[in-house]
Amino acid sequence: MVLLIEKDCKPCQEVIKNTFMHKSYLVSKDQKSSYPIEMLYTFTYPTLFFLDNRELFICKPIRGEISPDKLKSYLEQCK
Repeated sequence: MVLLIEKDCKPCQEVIKNTFMHKSYLVSKDQKSSYPIEMLYTFTYPTLFFLDNRELFICKPIRGEISPDKLKSYLEQCK
């Protein structure tokens, strides 16, 4: 999963706080660099992309509002 957010974006901060903090599906390990914008370009923030281990899309991204229920439902459909 790659979550793109915009700096100083209140809805983006809310998504992190309400959907990803202290959740078992969040994996983070010393992320210090940004992702290539050319591959994951969007005008809508936040946007959540789903990639395989070769960094290819495995399903369509979720753009805009992201909630725990919406994410769970989406992941079940994306299997």
